[in-house]
Amino acid sequence: MWTDKSRYDPGDTVVVTVGVTNRTGRSIIGGDVTLYAMRLQRAVGAATSEPLSVGNKGSLALTFDWTAPRADFTGYMLTAVATNASGTPLDSINDAVDVSSSWTKFPRYGFMTHNSFGNPTMTPSQAAPIMSDMVRYHIDGLQYYDWQYEHDEPLCGTVGSPCASWADDGNQERVYASAVRDLVKAGHADNIVAMAYNSIYSADNGSCCEAPNYLGQHLGISPTWGIYTGTGHTTPAAFFQWDYMDPSNPDWQRFIISQELKAIDAFSFDGFHADSFGDLDTVDYTYDGKAAGVEHDPCTTDTVNANSTTSVHNVAGSPTWVNGTFPSFLKYAKSVLQDKYLIFNPVTYEHAHCEVNKSPVSVLYSELWPNDQDEYWSYNNIKQAIDEGFEESAPVSPGHQGKSLVVAAYQDYSPSGRGTFGTPDVLLLDATIFASGGSHMELGDNGLMLDNQDFTNGAAPMGASLASSVQDYYNFLTAYEDLLRDGQHSTSQTVSIRGQAVGKGAAPNSIWAFTKADSRYEVLQFINFDGEDSVLWQTGPCSDCTEITSRHPVPRQLTNAQVKYYYIRQPKGVFFASPDYNDGTTYQLPFTLGRDAKGAYVSFTLPRLTYWDMVYMSRTSPGNAPMLPGTSSLQ
Repeated sequence: MWTDKSRYDPGDTVVVTVGVTNRTGRSIIGGDVTLYAMRLQRAVGAATSEPLSVGNKGSLALTFDWTAPRADFTGYMLTAVATNASGTPLDSINDAVDVSSSWTKFPRYGFMTHNSFGNPTMTPSQAAPIMSDMVRYHIDGLQYYDWQYEHDEPLCGTVGSPCASWADDGNQERVYASAVRDLVKAGHADNIVAMAYNSIYSADNGSCCEAPNYLGQHLGISPTWGIYTGTGHTTPAAFFQWDYMDPSNPDWQRFIISQELKAIDAFSFDGFHADSFGDLDTVDYTYDGKAAGVEHDPCTTDTVNANSTTSVHNVAGSPTWVNGTFPSFLKYAKSVLQDKYLIFNPVTYEHAHCEVNKSPVSVLYSELWPNDQDEYWSYNNIKQAIDEGFEESAPVSPGHQGKSLVVAAYQDYSPSGRGTFGTPDVLLLDATIFASGGSHMELGDNGLMLDNQDFTNGAAPMGASLASSVQDYYNFLTAYEDLLRDGQHSTSQTVSIRGQAVGKGAAPNSIWAFTKADSRYEVLQFINFDGEDSVLWQTGPCSDCTEITSRHPVPRQLTNAQVKYYYIRQPKGVFFASPDYNDGTTYQLPFTLGRDAKGAYVSFTLPRLTYWDMVYMSRTSPGNAPMLPGTSSLQ
């Protein structure tokens, strides 16, 4: 079952295709496939049906037109149920729909690489299925990684006449203009945003790959904009073949954003994905010998690392000075980009999350590294980063609800890329990110998943079983976006499970249960670490990952777990959904109310916990979700 686009505007027609293969052993004549829509625990609109007649072992595809409701920024779960001529259900399947007028509230960000735009014979008919694969996961934005010509001259040629092809200055892979154009256009047809990747402070010094030196290109770059390792401006600070420019220098800002706008206009990109390379970790200097960086940085929540409470001040004379220049650069960039989107990766998130989260970026994004410098070692640190994103971005976000962080975390790291993935590693990390209210930069063109920061060479195919599970998780992220990242705030309510260790943080051999609430719902997230010896998320031999663990086993599954939750307000309905259970369908749970010395509570039974379960409680009405199979009535 699949839809024709990744995201829809309110009132759009959603074209839903349901594939049917008859494995019943007999022909089906006079049956039906019926499409139902749910928004959380409530049915939406009338069900629609198409007749079903198919021979034994035969296959067909049925198409439904479903009109997206007018409510904006809303997720829906669609269910198709096949019945025989007597009305007996034979099978069912789910898919999700995101109805949002903009992708920035609920970003599901993926990537596009040379694997696609390096195809010299790419045609529109070849580009379309690449994007259709992304639609299966509801990916609504794509980073075009290392597509650019030079970091200081991203567009080869002119806006009206780009070069037919060029070698990118990152991997020296050949990029074809026609392929970029076809992919961007195909993505737009599926409501997938295209973001042009580039660094914010790199000028090519000509030391590699026969690339031109910026000083001889006559682009207008001045050495007075640069950063130097000493006061005599003799040795530029450099990262491989790129000299650093000062991001807070107004002349550099005007130059590089004007270059980026040309690239955006030439290929109809929707915005700028701005990258950095992390801290320089040294005190550096401007051309005139002054300590590089800003004199004053108002941020006070940046710390030495994720597990530290020691503040870092990103000012001139500090080894972390470059982070203090980000606000000026990002403010200027967004003022010029206007309605184009801006995303920025600070890399060393713990030193720069305040500066970036409070900036006018359209979507929050960062690589999180489990090393001694950053210390994003555990699943707890991942949630911490997402929580910080919501809190710090609230004053500059629509409705002051905060922005959802896109986490670039490379599970099962492979030093050279193209490794293999362990299903528990992938699903425990996705469960942590999604349940916390974030999304994961992991999925790219041609069915690839990231296991390295080099997107071109650092991605590997998922096996069929893993791909199916990941699709279930993205369906869940999309259908329940209103509960996962739509203004919910963290609470400190007590949760217990009879006979089972439960904690408010991830811990070995325990169930991680954390709680949130909004004006309508109280939400419980259960992530299963029972049977896990470690809550470190990185398993690969990574030189940048000092804290690693062995691959995670499948957690010990819990069944019929008896839960007690001390609520804020008395619930009128208790609902269960899981990406690991019946395609993420919401079910009503029987529940009882009680009170003891700790306060008022609700008791219910989780039918099964494999990796991740969600329970949500309505403060207004029970809705009309189906009862959990095997239960008959609410208590």
